[in-house]
Amino acid sequence: MTPPADEDPLRRTGLWLVPIAVLLHAVEEALVAPLMLRQMSEIGAPMTGRFAELPSAGAVIGLLVLLVVGAFGLILLARAWPPGRYALVVLQGVMAYNVLSHLAGAWMVGGYSAGLVTSLLIEVPLSVVIFRRLLAEPWMTRWRWAALVPLLPLIHGPGMRTALWAVTLL
Repeated sequence: MTPPADEDPLRRTGLWLVPIAVLLHAVEEALVAPLMLRQMSEIGAPMTGRFAELPSAGAVIGLLVLLVVGAFGLILLARAWPPGRYALVVLQGVMAYNVLSHLAGAWMVGGYSAGLVTSLLIEVPLSVVIFRRLLAEPWMTRWRWAALVPLLPLIHGPGMRTALWAVTLL
């Protein structure tokens, strides 16, 4: 039996929406991945004197699939094991942090960059709602808030690059 919304932390905080938002964001990025990679390579050429070495569109799509499957897996984990809720908090934090890279990408190309629409229309508002609700959650301790500070750039930067590299090995 499913507990009422006020007793279920995933529903009360909105964390159950994280995988859906990740899926929508991944779909937008996957649809324009080939164009995005071509644009980024062309932009990088004048700065480096050569075309930037970027992953293939297939590798990017593979990473997006891995991210979506992982996000839905985290819901199952969080339902079975309450400390798993924090993994969803971290994922939403990474998605919020990711908005900055989409804004930077839009600035670099002088317009739309892959993922910009869902970043601004879905990830920003969802992050505001979830993080505001999390402030009232006793399980979201000061330590957990503080741990987000180093976790977000580490996961978004080296963590995503490592995952992208691993996907290219498949």
